[in-house]
Amino acid sequence: MAWTRALPLDRPDVATRLAPAIKARFAGSGPLVDQMLAETNPALRRGISAMLLARYPGMVGNVSPFIRYETDPAKFAHPVMRASNDLERSRENWWSVFAGGTPTYGKRVAAPAMPAFLAAGAAATLRAERATLAALPSGTDYLAGLVMEHATREPGDARLPQALSMLIRAYGGDARGQYTAPMFKHCTRISRATNGPNARRPTADGRAGAAIPMNGRGIVAAASAHDALPIHNVTD
Repeated sequence: MAWTRALPLDRPDVATRLAPAIKARFAGSGPLVDQMLAETNPALRRGISAMLLARYPGMVGNVSPFIRYETDPAKFAHPVMRASNDLERSRENWWSVFAGGTPTYGKRVAAPAMPAFLAAGAAATLRAERATLAALPSGTDYLAGLVMEHATREPGDARLPQALSMLIRAYGGDARGQYTAPMFKHCTRISRATNGPNARRPTADGRAGAAIPMNGRGIVAAASAHDALPIHNVTD
């Protein structure tokens, strides 16, 4: 939780301190974690951090007594971004909306009372951090905004397709989000332009196979098939 919150709270010191534990917990995350820590440009570091979180929906932002990882933390609970799922023992992905925030779906949850044992300085810090987190949209929408921002800055970044693919797969969790909806529309257009409306997946022998659907699954296939998506302007 502290690792995930380090990005929106702008706490690179926390990310640095927790990096060894994250690399041990999330198999395959090591190279991207090291690239994030080595990046000195704050904007690029933010983009790498967002791509890292996008790859691992198991990096949740809230503590819940119901979180149990019955599946790989790089996979989603279904339906995505919902609080619980019986088949996966109440898995959660990233975050829905933090307490005190306004969700796209469902009811607003009030922030808990301030702990009485905190000193004045610590209480002030907690209030400020809660306000920052409460202003965030869902994890899907927040990460979509940062990843697409990075895509406009570094359109040839070979790390983009996997992050975008994961966010497209999570699209149903916040389909009306400020950043998620434009991302989905943009990637749909890229997929159509790249594959055509009647595109088909190649079979093992190189022949045209089944048609690629022009929905989230089809866009994931298209994104995964290229070294980088030709993203120019996310507002198009």
